[in-house]
Amino acid sequence: MKPLLTKLKVLIVGPLITVILLLIYRSMRWTELRFAPLDLTVFDQPVKILAFWHGKQLMVAPHYFFATRQGRIPFHVLISEHSDGRVIAHAISLIGLQSIPGSSTRGGRTSMKKMLAELKKGHIIGITPDGPKGPIHQSKIGVLRLSQATGVPICPLSYSASRFWKFGSWDGMILPKPFSKGVFVVGEPLTVPRDLNEAQLVEYGRELDQRLNTIGEKADEFLHA
Repeated sequence: MKPLLTKLKVLIVGPLITVILLLIYRSMRWTELRFAPLDLTVFDQPVKILAFWHGKQLMVAPHYFFATRQGRIPFHVLISEHSDGRVIAHAISLIGLQSIPGSSTRGGRTSMKKMLAELKKGHIIGITPDGPKGPIHQSKIGVLRLSQATGVPICPLSYSASRFWKFGSWDGMILPKPFSKGVFVVGEPLTVPRDLNEAQLVEYGRELDQRLNTIGEKADEFLHA
């Protein structure tokens, strides 16, 4: 009975989430602040690993959908195999994104192989480094190992809105309110050298945390200055 209920949840709730996110995104006025040339979006840059906090993930899929003219650049997102993760995976699939099942706690080796394969094809990988259950704003080592193994840079991404709802979840997830102003901030890429030891990887993780937190603060400051 449980698998049937999970399937129904995915098929019903997934499309509903998609519609809500797209409508909210389109009702807003968005700006993108970035390190790249102004005529490009974050998705137009060379192959990369996009990292964004778990609480700042809801608007990434709609931004990708509209910024790339309905998904012309392959984008694969690592999403938990939990039922809620499958709902999100179905929701984003409806607007052109693809999911890779797994997380830092389940299916790590298999999902790593899949991400490595997609990066070799020149595709973009999206990861919430503090997911799936925290601690909040603390990157797990998997995203660093992915960059270390491939030489592909980790590109920090965050957003904020002038008005939003904040959920009481562990990640402090925010959902912008319709007709508010929004901003995406793209941080300086971080490439992890191949010859680092475990302790050095931890230091790079702290650097990634700092870059993600800094652009999150910049997003808030831009809208509330």
